[in-house]
Amino acid sequence: MKKLMIKKKARILFLAFLVFGVLAVNFFAITPGERRPLCQELDDTAREKEFLKKLSHARECAGSGLSDTQKKKLKKLESTARKELIRRDSEIKTLTVEIETLTWESPLGPESINELMAMRHERQIEKNKYLDDVYAKLDKILSSKQKEA
Repeated sequence: MKKLMIKKKARILFLAFLVFGVLAVNFFAITPGERRPLCQELDDTAREKEFLKKLSHARECAGSGLSDTQKKKLKKLESTARKELIRRDSEIKTLTVEIETLTWESPLGPESINELMAMRHERQIEKNKYLDDVYAKLDKILSSKQKEA
């Protein structure tokens, strides 16, 4: 009976050390280059994907009931929106890289970092406003029956 209890305790201790060892290896294996960036991107990609999905869905599903001018407007709206979102994303990512670069400099300048972070935040707000404007344009192009389809 005692041997069985000792074996159970030994197994529990072994498993505890094993789990601790795996966690410790994962913790110490992260190199400085793999660290998360100081200013992690806000998750706007889900909103963009939803928008682009809705736009292409409107073009495909309501396609049979769309007039030629509506089809052209939707196609133009989709292409300009995609281009503009790519441009705005690149501006935001460029600012993120600049912020990360400043954090690695020896004399850390919090004023410049705060200024860049504010600029980055403004760009994200502008991007969201742009998406809202494109949603409004989409609503103007489609009729109420086409929106339901």
